Amino acid sequence: MAQIKFNWTITIDDVDSATLPISKTKTLTFTSIEDKTYSIASGTANTLPVSTTPQVVWDPGTDGSETSANFDFLVVMSDQDVYLEMVTDTSGAQDDVNIVEVFAGIPFILGSDDGVGAYGADVTGFKHASAASVTIERLRIGNVSGSTAIVRVIIGD
Repeated sequence: MAQIKFNWTITIDDVDSATLPISKTKTLTFTSIEDKTYSIASGTANTLPVSTTPQVVWDPGTDGSETSANFDFLVVMSDQDVYLEMVTDTSGAQDDVNIVEVFAGIPFILGSDDGVGAYGADVTGFKHASAASVTIERLRIGNVSGSTAIVRVIIGD
């Protein structure tokens, strides 16, 4: 068994100058932990806010070096602002891609690779009638920061 332990404190200073600290410690246990660091050159902007050649950082479907076929925990950290592409439905004519910006120095954390997709639907409410369960099948990093990014990806399964 492998473990990841979090200790974090968030301090919020409100308009009344009151400080509202939030502190938490959490230990998570996994069968395996995959911890990789990538050096990703900056590319040029595409029609989406990602580099023209995003770096694949996790792809259990084609990369035999991945220790897990899915994940129960994900952390992405970078020293530059980058874009994380979470790819679902790689079996279609075109991958379904959800993109989030990961800010330099701020960890991006997901609790699992599961989600709900309602592509093309007029979504009202948490789960639309046409929504379906989706699983993240591939992770890519796009870098248009202008500098090479050092990106660390930690996956727990």
